[in-house]
Amino acid sequence: MTLSDVFETLKAVGRGDQVAPKWAGKKVYIGFEAKEYWENIGFKGECL
Repeated sequence: MTLSDVFETLKAVGRGDQVAPKWAGKKVYIGFEAKEYWENIGFKGECL
């Protein structure tokens, strides 16, 4: 699924033309590398 597809899906849901897909409301990553990056960052409760 491309980023354009994601935006089109969200707009269709907002218009009421489509029901929200299963991934709606969950984390959505743009590509595998982004997913790996964000899953491997750990703040471990540290204050920034």
